[in-house]
Amino acid sequence: MKKKLLAIFPLFAMLLAGCSVFGKSITLSFDKGQDLTKENKKGALGDFSLVAPASNAVVHDLPTFTWTESENAISYTLEVCSSSTFDANSSSIIYAKESNIEATSFKLTSNLRKKNINYYWRVTAVNEFNSRTVGKTKESETRIFRYEVESSGEIDIGVGEKGDWALHEMGSYADISIDHNDFFGTGSQDSLVITFTKEDTLNGTGVENSRGWIVVQKAMELDLFDQDAFYCNFYFMGHDSTILIRIIDQDGELWYKQVKFTMDTRQLALLKFDEFTLRTGDTVVQNEEFNHEHIQAIEVCFEKTFGDGCCVLGDIKAVSFDDYKDLFIKKLNYDIVPVEDWIDENYKFKKTISEDKTELTLEFSNEANFNGNEKTMNQAGWGFAKIPVERYFSDGNAIKVKVKYTGYSNKVNSIIRIYEPDKDRWSYTHPFSVLTADEYQELTIPYMAFEQSSIVEGKRQFYFVSQIQLGLNNCYGAGTLSYKDFEIVELPSVSKNPRVVENDGVIEDFDNYVYRGEAYQQWETSVDNKDEGIFLLSDEMYHTAGNVQAGKFTYKSDMSMASYDIYTDVKAEGLNAIKFWIKDASVPNTAVSQFSTYTGDDVRPTVVIQIVHKDGRWYRYTIDKAPRVWTEYTVPFSAFELFSGREYETSDPVISENIINFAFGMQYFYKYKITVAGVETEIAYPLYTQNNPVYMDEIKFASTTSEEAVVTSLEVALHPDTNKDTVLDTFEYASAEELALKWFAISERGYENIAISNDVSAQGGTHSMQLDYKKGGDSPAYAIYPTIGSDSESKAVILDVKGDGVATIYVNFYIRAGNNTLHQYRATIAAAPATWTRYTIGFGTDNFNAMTGGPALGKNSLQNIQRLTFGVAGGSGGDISSVYIDNLKFGLNDPTTGNEYKYGVNRSATIE
Repeated sequence: MKKKLLAIFPLFAMLLAGCSVFGKSITLSFDKGQDLTKENKKGALGDFSLVAPASNAVVHDLPTFTWTESENAISYTLEVCSSSTFDANSSSIIYAKESNIEATSFKLTSNLRKKNINYYWRVTAVNEFNSRTVGKTKESETRIFRYEVESSGEIDIGVGEKGDWALHEMGSYADISIDHNDFFGTGSQDSLVITFTKEDTLNGTGVENSRGWIVVQKAMELDLFDQDAFYCNFYFMGHDSTILIRIIDQDGELWYKQVKFTMDTRQLALLKFDEFTLRTGDTVVQNEEFNHEHIQAIEVCFEKTFGDGCCVLGDIKAVSFDDYKDLFIKKLNYDIVPVEDWIDENYKFKKTISEDKTELTLEFSNEANFNGNEKTMNQAGWGFAKIPVERYFSDGNAIKVKVKYTGYSNKVNSIIRIYEPDKDRWSYTHPFSVLTADEYQELTIPYMAFEQSSIVEGKRQFYFVSQIQLGLNNCYGAGTLSYKDFEIVELPSVSKNPRVVENDGVIEDFDNYVYRGEAYQQWETSVDNKDEGIFLLSDEMYHTAGNVQAGKFTYKSDMSMASYDIYTDVKAEGLNAIKFWIKDASVPNTAVSQFSTYTGDDVRPTVVIQIVHKDGRWYRYTIDKAPRVWTEYTVPFSAFELFSGREYETSDPVISENIINFAFGMQYFYKYKITVAGVETEIAYPLYTQNNPVYMDEIKFASTTSEEAVVTSLEVALHPDTNKDTVLDTFEYASAEELALKWFAISERGYENIAISNDVSAQGGTHSMQLDYKKGGDSPAYAIYPTIGSDSESKAVILDVKGDGVATIYVNFYIRAGNNTLHQYRATIAAAPATWTRYTIGFGTDNFNAMTGGPALGKNSLQNIQRLTFGVAGGSGGDISSVYIDNLKFGLNDPTTGNEYKYGVNRSATIE
């Protein structure tokens, strides 16, 4: 779960010697010039004058201050200030004072921390032996000089020698070396190489409590007045790690910024100084300003790394960010790469870019050879225009873009893909159905909303981007797709956007989201699991009146818990429980023979529900195995266990209005069963399966009198009867509303209609299901989302059908396989007869065509069924016609022989 923990590590506390004060803490030191003769003498102090810097002089280097001698002076005091008031107590003013100077000149040997401003200076002659009447001090006039930057361009920080870099004494061990072979190919031969092993980082080699933490430091005294960013060529390969560049500034404060990088890729790290953050734990805190104009040290810090790693840095320098800004994409210019250099995938769109370069239109057609395509869009069905940007995304966490379509829209999806140098591809899909034709809709898509499309390394990085890929799928007509004002933005933390919970207690019902990117602006996801994803379901939810969508949340097995949380501003008072619906749809990984006997019921994640009290207490409730069917939990707060914080007699009660955060997380670890000395045991066997979904819906505060959780199944898993047949539906519904709770149309065609019919087969019952279709039109799709028990071992689908003599009926199974990939299998009933006929269709490949590949259908396949659909097409003329379905079931035993069906069985028999 996402408990926000702050990891505090010992850090360098570096202080400078010879301390004078600028504002709160600035070090200034001087070289003394000619010595004065110390004599125990008295006498009036003589007039004297300032010599250098001259009045209104402009200097680029640290000046030497000189003045004439004052008769009878024993010593002098020099003051330098950025204000004519010489105010030593203001943190915004730079002020230095040096007393007991025994000469008539002083040379600065440390920086004034600001340039391009005026400084004021004055000298006071001192004779402490004088009486008050004679005068102990005499002050000079005040002079002004301007300290300006003499442009120096880029400042080479340099790799230096191995001995210039040192390991933090409290961190884990790492090997430091210098590579002299121009690793980055820039002509700069030397690169810093830092390598470490799992033994070092996981166990904290050499230092107790240093697990996963390494710091490598180079100490220096370096002026960086004319630069605003840190630059280096950067490479990292190894276990996931948070990598920071840390800088100790002039007054000893430590500032850091995380390096964004693409794994196993030579790349640029460019970090703007104004985006660094002050580290306050166990470090010096002075004026809380990043005085990067002069730095004392630079550090490379690895946090949360628990494996092997190799990091290389070269060409380390301070630069002006503007000199490199063209390498970063803030707002995409679609002419960033000439269109003729773009890459077409599967279909070549006609591309039009607006005059201001901010709008791109992709045109597609069903005309033969349109824009040089061999396929029409009806034949291609999908395509992408790939822009080889080879650029960095500017700092942000989301993409904002306007999208518009014209023309064909049925089931079409707009898709934005981000392709990274490590060959990871991330995809965001947006249906045309939630757009308005001919009108732009502005989308804000957090990076976390991009799901895995083609994964090699598997870490979502969104830093250096090889390609931006724009396109569509499920398209079988002509039209256009336009993208406008594509830019990188920074979304505020979801904690700043709490969900207002009104008197109905509803925290989340997922019904108000138009597109899934919006959910990420309300829900916060963890990142350690690396497969966190939020999706909106309109077809696999538990159906009740007015329930539009459910939430689908994913995790990766054999990893840390994937967690999701939402902040709350609760107006509902006095409610004492959390109520929610939950259903697990995880699929066992059968890629290894040891797991071939695992069933869907075996692979179910542990789910932890968490609430946070406004006083900082955390409470948790654990579901050991998430249910396989939609289930309602009502959990009183009294059933939650205190996880963090303390309860006192005076503590505010745990009731709805005091809850500021709701969260849940899920996790599953594979175990391999073995027998040792006759004893069966389980050992861990990580398989890292992806895209395991847990569905959630109707999350709300509630009132209950129970002290324990109340668990209620909302749907029933189907199990075999005494004949070992699993009956899916006999269609004996009392109303159309009851039918619609199980069956519904999913193709959004105007002629789709599903109804109860009194036309039934001779096998009993009073109702069948009527499915309408349009002769000569596109096939509708009618679906049911069943949950099949693990004891179902069917080998065939059995159904009674009545057609119209011309309709072809498509029976489609959608089966989840390992990593939750969805595969389609299709059997075809051609020219369904106008008399009731029973069809027995075995699961063999001769009968069911694997439309998208996938494993062969077997008797356990139905445990992982996502949906069954009927499609209907045929005839001509455009009339509306109907087919009828009755007595739908999955069978195991052939009633003719009493034996199990063979996979190749396929027969029909008239039953009317």
